[in-house]
Amino acid sequence: MPVQIPDHSGTWPYPLRGFRQFKEMDTGLLQALTHLCASACATEFSSVNLIDEDRQWRLASTPSALAPTGTQAFCSHTISTGELLMVPDARNDARFAQDETVTSPSGIRFYAGIPLTTQAGIVLGTLNLTHSQPHILSDAQQEQFKAIARTVSAALETYAGAASGTPNDADSRAPVDAAPGITAAHSGQQPGRHYATQSVDLLEAVSDAFIALDREWRYTYVNENACRILDSERDALIGRRIWDVVPGLVDLPFYEACHRAMRENVYAELEGHYPQYGTWLEHRIHPTREGLTILFTDITARKEAEQVLLLREKALHTTSDGIVIVDAVAPDMPVIYVNAAYGRLTGYAPHEVLGRNCRFLQGKLHDQEGLATIRSAVHEQTEGQAVLRNFRKDGTMFWNELKVAPVRDHEGSVTHFIGSQTDVSERIHYQDELARQANYDALTGLPNRKLLEQHLEQMIHQARRSGHLVGVAFIDLDHFKSINDTIGHGVGDLLLKATAERFKANLRSCDMVARLGGDEFVVVCPDIHLLSDMDDVIARIFTSLRAPLTIGEHDFRVDASIGVSGYPADATSVSDLLKCADMAMYTAKAAGRGNLKFYKAEIGMRVSQRLSIEQELRQAIVNNEFVLHYQPKVDAHTGVLSGMEALIRWNHPKQGLVAPAQFIQIAEESKLIIPIGDWVLREACRQNQEWVDAGLSNFPISVNVSVSQLKHLDFSETVIRSLAASGMEAALLDLEITESLAMEGPELFIAMLERIKHLGVSISIDDFGTGYSSLSYIKRFPIDVLKIDRSFVRDISSDADDAAICRTIINMAHNLNLRVVAEGVETVAQAQYLQQHACDELQGYLLCRPETAASMQRRLETQLNWLPD
Repeated sequence: MPVQIPDHSGTWPYPLRGFRQFKEMDTGLLQALTHLCASACATEFSSVNLIDEDRQWRLASTPSALAPTGTQAFCSHTISTGELLMVPDARNDARFAQDETVTSPSGIRFYAGIPLTTQAGIVLGTLNLTHSQPHILSDAQQEQFKAIARTVSAALETYAGAASGTPNDADSRAPVDAAPGITAAHSGQQPGRHYATQSVDLLEAVSDAFIALDREWRYTYVNENACRILDSERDALIGRRIWDVVPGLVDLPFYEACHRAMRENVYAELEGHYPQYGTWLEHRIHPTREGLTILFTDITARKEAEQVLLLREKALHTTSDGIVIVDAVAPDMPVIYVNAAYGRLTGYAPHEVLGRNCRFLQGKLHDQEGLATIRSAVHEQTEGQAVLRNFRKDGTMFWNELKVAPVRDHEGSVTHFIGSQTDVSERIHYQDELARQANYDALTGLPNRKLLEQHLEQMIHQARRSGHLVGVAFIDLDHFKSINDTIGHGVGDLLLKATAERFKANLRSCDMVARLGGDEFVVVCPDIHLLSDMDDVIARIFTSLRAPLTIGEHDFRVDASIGVSGYPADATSVSDLLKCADMAMYTAKAAGRGNLKFYKAEIGMRVSQRLSIEQELRQAIVNNEFVLHYQPKVDAHTGVLSGMEALIRWNHPKQGLVAPAQFIQIAEESKLIIPIGDWVLREACRQNQEWVDAGLSNFPISVNVSVSQLKHLDFSETVIRSLAASGMEAALLDLEITESLAMEGPELFIAMLERIKHLGVSISIDDFGTGYSSLSYIKRFPIDVLKIDRSFVRDISSDADDAAICRTIINMAHNLNLRVVAEGVETVAQAQYLQQHACDELQGYLLCRPETAASMQRRLETQLNWLPD
């Protein structure tokens, strides 16, 4: 826009004397360049100042409410230095701190200036930047500042040169060869291609979008960034009306601002949101003689940042965490801000906190472990986090998770710390409870295996230094499972708790008792001189356990099997020490329960042998090394074959045929009995059906079932699959279950047996008389046959008690409509006694030893009567 040129006397040095020829100058481009300069350098104000011998004046500037009243002192220093001058904070700079342009409320805090010189090195003036807050220019901003200064210098030199040449020669006027739509001088004189090229290059280089419009609203110039925003080529825009190119602008404040700037010849500045471009733009609209120049600055990032700040400010006030800000520069770092959540958390109102150091929340606990972390973070000016015990105004303690973070100014100095406080008391209590649950048995409150192993490790370490011993007793309560199964788990739990209390009452203060699970406990005695010192401890345990115990309506006398191992004689590691005690306990249990056994090397050998057999059994399953032998059951009165029992044998590749007594127990304990038992069931059904198809069988095949198989949830499905695979009728299958197995969990087995019985399969109780059957359960079991154990049959002809037992079993079974099979019949006298007392079926070596399927088939083809002559 036109600017009045001062008229004064004196001789100006070239080229400034040329300006005397102008009464006014069109500075539209210079105004645009100052806006570019302020925008590129992120400052509030930019100006072009000229000088003569004794004064300076502002030729062009960015209109702003924050425009300083004067920059003479700064310009003078800029000219005297002859290069870029940058003052980050004038109040801290002795050269300017007392200047009234700095000390005033809206004074200058930041200044940057650069001399405007001709090619001959003559200073024309300064290009200036000011800001009302401390500021600094990046390297990239400094380079752009210098480039704009060079363009302004070239423009001023061109103005002055044109004026001093032929200021009144109207014929010399020619079209301006500069950026389209920009008038170089009000006189119309051509300013020169060098300046025009520099101007266009600068407009193309700036990161802002720049356009020029004529008074018909047609584009006369569009830089590359404007083309990018408008998503059009420059040739497609030049000559077209802006309102036709972007019709949506008509409905926006931008439309009215442009019309007002052109109509009233005033500068306009506004912001606008353009969803179609996904941007926010800041518009600086400058009226010119030809129309308007408009600088568009993409402020999307700034707007997004402002939105984030707004959200953060709202979050600060609404967050459930207590927020506190302290002054890091002031003595003792006083609190300068707390949010509402801080008051809810601590009970303190803001006026009770402001000005105090945060340590008052610690009460007298100034040596907490977490405080070292916070103090270190403050000292190192880094982020820190710790959980502290703090106290509310009412004196109650709470766990405070404190996070601190430094706040830095533009120079990188820490001015404040922000603290975030969260009440984590519930979490800490929950973690404590989890830790308790992770280390202690929930039922008895005793340490569990994890804590036992940790403490035992420490005891071994101490014993290694002191030369003392550590004794470990592995305790298993005898017959506890039957209590759970017959009386119920509720009573069983009470029994375990009472037993735990008896353990604790009979141990030394340095001893430890832990529950491993179920009915297994471990007692550890550190700092003993001889392993025999454990005798006294074990004696007290046995005495306390065996004392009468009443729980509700039930009286108990608890007993246990105990195995003892010692460090370092038996083992030197935690796992091995426990393993040795466990092996000794199983030896005690095998010896008849209620016993104590100390670990010996041969126990380990037996365990090693057991592990070897288990591994070979696994391989035997893969290699199909098992075979079935068959032993007949015979009608005691007619001699007709009434059934066949399938008996497993292991065809070991090295040892030959192995009897089940040598591996069945190991298979049970390792759960390998499940796949082995499934194979026996399938093979027995297949073989019997083969005999049925050959016309050799109309009798049931008996298969022994283990406890592990019955406990398996899909055992009834296994039976169905085996019958389906063989094609055998269910009535030709008999499942034999030992009496002791049936009584381990009678309610569970009754339900399972009823499902199997519903299929049409018959069920026998094997080894009857050796267990602890309740007659009420026998009556409820869905069974068809009782098998008298061979131990009663063996002396039936010579032992009156065994004979009486056999007669009683036969009579009871018949009264319950059950058939009776006597197994282990080896003599004629035994057979005759059983026949005389109405036993239904006989089985044993007297009739036939177990034989292979091929051998048994030959008998089936020829033999009719199976009783001895």
